[in-house]
Amino acid sequence: MSERRQRVARMLCCDHNPLRRKVDRIEAGISAGLVIAFVLVAPLLGFYIGRLADNAGIREQKAEQNWSAVHATLLQSASSGQVGAGGDWDTAWVQASWRAPAGGLQYGLVATPLNAHQGDRIQVWVTHTGRLTHEPLSRVGVLDRIGFAVITTVVGLAVALSVIGACARMAVNRRRIAGWERGWASIGPRWTSLR
Repeated sequence: MSERRQRVARMLCCDHNPLRRKVDRIEAGISAGLVIAFVLVAPLLGFYIGRLADNAGIREQKAEQNWSAVHATLLQSASSGQVGAGGDWDTAWVQASWRAPAGGLQYGLVATPLNAHQGDRIQVWVTHTGRLTHEPLSRVGVLDRIGFAVITTVVGLAVALSVIGACARMAVNRRRIAGWERGWASIGPRWTSLR
């Protein structure tokens, strides 16, 4: 066990080695501080961001709870519709009509499979007034958003701390090189004169 402690002490430059410079101890302290910061901050930040994403998802679900699935009747075949609109090459946008939940007939463009024919009925999602919309956010969709937000946040924190560590290492290396140059400036002339 003491051997393991000694190894950790050497890694953190806390082994009282007289050959270690102050700059080496500073670099080890910065590295250890960044690792400790990540270990402490990442779970807290991930939890906080997860809660924010969950609350946002719940608010969106509440706003979408009055949306309804209705059947739209295609007024034209997919072959005469717009293929590739919106970047989807496997769907065609065609004219269709549907009944709004509040009453009244609505018309608009709906996405259909490429083999759809005029008169086919497809399911679309609409608001209470009959305006076309997307499918309401499901609980699985909320969980996906939470996972993405947490992972992105933790990776972003790791990248930010890595950049800080790299900048600190560059500054420490500059200082280390300046120390070497000062040392060589004082020893170099004596060494070269011995030749």
